[in-house]
Amino acid sequence: DYLCLRSRQFDKLRGLACQLAPLYGFQMSESIGQRLDLSLPNFAYSIALAAFMKDSKCPELSMLNHVSISDIVPDAEEQEDAQVLAHAQLMRALLLFPLGLRPLLDELGA
Repeated sequence: DYLCLRSRQFDKLRGLACQLAPLYGFQMSESIGQRLDLSLPNFAYSIALAAFMKDSKCPELSMLNHVSISDIVPDAEEQEDAQVLAHAQLMRALLLFPLGLRPLLDELGA
């Protein structure tokens, strides 16, 4: 995931999250599918970061008002607005892996 982010291969990162899950034995329900971003914190946060970086604009905090619960659930990938999708993916990462927030804040000096 790190190399995909560094090389700005954001779509490749999403593909890796889906393709590598069965190879590493992650078996999930059919409704959710097999994705590493729902199993591993680094992929969850990397997918969200890739969505923000792909948009290449400064994230608009006002778009948080447009994120609904249905956007955050794992099957909600058909969101048309890229910024709403990026916010939803970050919220999903924080909800699934809340212990990842403290190291990120410590690294930022917050």
